[in-house]
Amino acid sequence: MSFPFRGGPPPQRGGPGPFRPPPFGGPLQRPLQPPSPWMTHTTAEGKTYYYNSSTKKTSWEKPEELKTPLERALAATPWKEYVSTDQAQKGKKYYYNTETKKTTWEMPPEYKAILDSVSQGFFPAPGPPMGGGGRDDAPRAGEIHFETKEEAVEAFWKLLEQTGVLPTWTWSETMRLIISHPSYGALKTLSERRDAFQRFVDTKAKKEMEEREAKLVIQREAFRNLLAAREDITADTRFRIRQFSVDPHDCEASFVLTPTLNRACADLLGEEPAFVELAEPEREKVFAEHMQKLRAKQLEEVRETRKANISAFETILKSLTESGAITVKTRWKEAPAIYTSHPSYTSHPTLSSMEMTDHLLCWERHIRRLFEAAIRDHEAELTARRRREMNAQAAFRQLLEELHLTRASTWKSIYPGIKDDPRYRAALRFFGSSPLTMFWDALMLAEDRFQNERRGVLDAVKASGVTIEPDTVFENFLTLLDDEMKATVDPNSLRIVFEELIEKANQKAADDKRRAERRLRRKMDAFKSLLKRVDPKIVVDTEWETVRLKIENKTDFMALEEAQRVEVFEKFIARLKEKDQEKDVPSDKSDEDEDGSIAGEGDSRKRKSSKRDRGDRYRDRRDRDRKRHRRHRSRSGSEDEDERERRRQKRKRSNRSDDERSSEGEEGGRVYAKKGRENKGPGTASEGEEGEV
Repeated sequence: MSFPFRGGPPPQRGGPGPFRPPPFGGPLQRPLQPPSPWMTHTTAEGKTYYYNSSTKKTSWEKPEELKTPLERALAATPWKEYVSTDQAQKGKKYYYNTETKKTTWEMPPEYKAILDSVSQGFFPAPGPPMGGGGRDDAPRAGEIHFETKEEAVEAFWKLLEQTGVLPTWTWSETMRLIISHPSYGALKTLSERRDAFQRFVDTKAKKEMEEREAKLVIQREAFRNLLAAREDITADTRFRIRQFSVDPHDCEASFVLTPTLNRACADLLGEEPAFVELAEPEREKVFAEHMQKLRAKQLEEVRETRKANISAFETILKSLTESGAITVKTRWKEAPAIYTSHPSYTSHPTLSSMEMTDHLLCWERHIRRLFEAAIRDHEAELTARRRREMNAQAAFRQLLEELHLTRASTWKSIYPGIKDDPRYRAALRFFGSSPLTMFWDALMLAEDRFQNERRGVLDAVKASGVTIEPDTVFENFLTLLDDEMKATVDPNSLRIVFEELIEKANQKAADDKRRAERRLRRKMDAFKSLLKRVDPKIVVDTEWETVRLKIENKTDFMALEEAQRVEVFEKFIARLKEKDQEKDVPSDKSDEDEDGSIAGEGDSRKRKSSKRDRGDRYRDRRDRDRKRHRRHRSRSGSEDEDERERRRQKRKRSNRSDDERSSEGEEGGRVYAKKGRENKGPGTASEGEEGEV
């Protein structure tokens, strides 16, 4: 089917007047009619046609008698429904008005109103919904009752026969016509009625098929006898001659093959009963069998004269081309009238008996040669068209350059300004790169230009030696650039670069702050470790000034300020007080056994202290691992200071005095010994406290 937007299909022929839907709730019925003489058939090509057994006529259009109420109602409106075959909208329905020649994708209100009205009118009101597998056991007025189901089925079949139900009908179509009849209630349930209907149509279809087959056998034999008896039917006789002609009532194709009978078999036998009674496809089949027998007899004669006929016909075609009677635009349907009027054709003794396929082959070869010459001319035209297309694209690119696009430009923002420009209009008329594609290409160039400008601005800021701080304002940033750069670089690009520098400055300040905090924590942890190693050990009532005099020459002491030292010392004293409070908690069990281990609350306090120590050691190890990982990845000078600080702390711990090592070794031995006893049994609270220190 051709796409509808070039005028659409022609208006329908004939048809009833304007459709008037029935009142709401009333069924759309038609009176009982005898079976229609029209039958549906299908050609070998799959196209449906209709045959009237009474008048012996065939039709491509569906007769009014076979149309459903909905089809008759839709035929009255000028709106027609079609399905698009265009690649982009394939399968999508559209609607065409045969009067106004208007085409639309949306269903018109008039068309929709007809569908709704007919759909409502098919069903009586009130009543159960049609279709489905439900039951319909409600009593009906005038309902007929039967003693046996066989009688009810027979009455229902009789109703179907009187209604003229065809094998091609559906249950929905049939029910709309018989639902108000008293015999409709002969069967009580909807499923029984549907089963009876299905058996009826199957039986009727089978019977009609058997009758058609038997009749077809007789008709074929009669037609064969007729062909054999006619002497005017020879091997050259055609069944029919087809000519191309436009069918104004066929909206699915630009042209169709309409049979036009010219002194062929259809002319010779058109009035014979054996020819008329046989269907069109069967006629052609029987005729082809007869022609095969006749042509076998004349095959030898045809082979001898075929070459001479082809050569003479090609000479005639060349002569007609030189005289201008045949051109590259001449169609085959016009060719017979041209070459048969040539004197050389009419005077030739055997050209009139030349096979039509030979005529067509010679015609195709001749037209192919003409097409080759036309193609050369067409290629020259294409070259000129490509040149015009390239010029139009170049003009549109020039238009985009005049707009001074930036990386922030959008098609929506520039379209109102270019839609009426002749250069934009010219670019739309050609294939190849569309205006939108060329816009994206220009936008990519704008992005590359921005990157170049960005590198130039960053180099200028770096050359100025000024560091962009988080509190730097845009006006101060502009002072770092020279006048030429500010004049050539887009202001939006300058703003974007400035925001990137501010973001980097904020990130760097946050990183510096985190590193300073980590260094302070490490210094405070080292000072706390120094307090633990003071001899004599610090107790809860030890004064800061006393401790200060002992450690003021230590490196860990000098690494902190006085307020930070006091803060660490106070936290250390508070921790000692917590440990003393844990020691004062009474125990219900024995204080100490033979190995010196503690029991009850002492053991519990020791386990809590051990957990806290393990937590401190875990955090110290985690901090060391993090620092080692950052040192591996970082390239800044601040992390080199962290590495030097770590090495300095390591050397400081290794250079402790021998006395401190010996004293710590003795205490450590007692602690480790007591820890070993803790694994075997409860120990004393004092020994658990030494283990914690």
